[in-house]
Amino acid sequence: MDLSSLLLIAVLVFLAFEAASFHFYRVAVKAKSEGKKFFSESRFWNLALATFLALVGVLFLIFFVRNNQRSPLV
Repeated sequence: MDLSSLLLIAVLVFLAFEAASFHFYRVAVKAKSEGKKFFSESRFWNLALATFLALVGVLFLIFFVRNNQRSPLV
C-alpha cells in the first residue's frame, strides 16, 4: 500500500465516524426537544473519544507504514 491509498482510507474512516457522531447528536437533540432521553451525555463523549482515537490510530498506521517503506525491518 502506498501513502496516498492509506491517506484515502484515513479520510474515509474519519468521515464515517464524524457522520455517525453527527447523526447520533442530531437524534439526541431531537429526542431532547421532545422530552425523551436518547442517551446520556457520557455516551456522547464516549463516541467523540472513540472518533478521536480512531483518527489517531489511522494516522499512526500511516506513519508506521511510511517509515517502514523507507527502511524496512530486517
